[in-house]
Amino acid sequence: MEKLKYTGCAIGILLSTLALQIVASIFLVIYSRVLYALSLTDIPNSTTLSTGIMLVYSVVIITIFSLLFYKCFNGEFNLSHIKGGFSFSLPISLAFIVPLAQLIVAFFMGFCMAIMPSQAKMYSDLMESAGIGNSANVLMQLYVVFLGPIAEELIFRGVTLGFLKRGFSFWPANIIQAILFGVYHMNVIQGLYAFLLGVFLGFIFEYTGSIYYSTLFHMCFNSWSLVLDGVQKLGFSQTAAVGFEVILAVSLSLYGIFLFKKGLIKRRYYLKTHGYIPF
Repeated sequence: MEKLKYTGCAIGILLSTLALQIVASIFLVIYSRVLYALSLTDIPNSTTLSTGIMLVYSVVIITIFSLLFYKCFNGEFNLSHIKGGFSFSLPISLAFIVPLAQLIVAFFMGFCMAIMPSQAKMYSDLMESAGIGNSANVLMQLYVVFLGPIAEELIFRGVTLGFLKRGFSFWPANIIQAILFGVYHMNVIQGLYAFLLGVFLGFIFEYTGSIYYSTLFHMCFNSWSLVLDGVQKLGFSQTAAVGFEVILAVSLSLYGIFLFKKGLIKRRYYLKTHGYIPF
């Protein structure tokens, strides 16, 4: 019964976030129409409107779920907690592992898009209309790199995983929150790779005992695609950009995994000696 109860809570959280997106969309559409009627501005195009919706939505989500995470799960926003057992090797290792994670996701997405061409087209059209990709504006980049990861970590690793762990052991809870994280993206291609990412982010959150580390990795992961876009804008081909990613992934990932293990040992020793084991 407990499992059913907290699974229902997790699904309810997902539905509430989707409802908030709809509310934000309606609000901005009405707002833009009013401004247009008053001759104060033109009707925004779909990209501008999508950017505005995501910015408003993320600010609302961060406010609401920060309070929920803090009140319901003793969420740690005090930096004195993360300083305990802190080692530079842990955040550095997360940045080093990102190229490998992106490479794995890229190959996985390529495979999914090859076997599901109709879904691939829907995904490409969605990214284009949302203004995410090579032509992403500065505000959308702000959302993708900073606001989006903060909001999503609070929703799924902070609150959703917190509820699920009240009814499940960590790994079943982590798989369920990752599935919901995939559903949250509302398209098959993005949802499949979001599931894989969600599993790893849940692992980072749980084993470091801090949402700061999973958020940092999420930010670095989203930023890496912008780095690759920048490489192509310098005149390099997509093949060269992929080669650049492969070289970095191979050269940095092994050292990154070593650093992560080293930093995690120190971090978990601190958590254990202070009476807090995250699972």
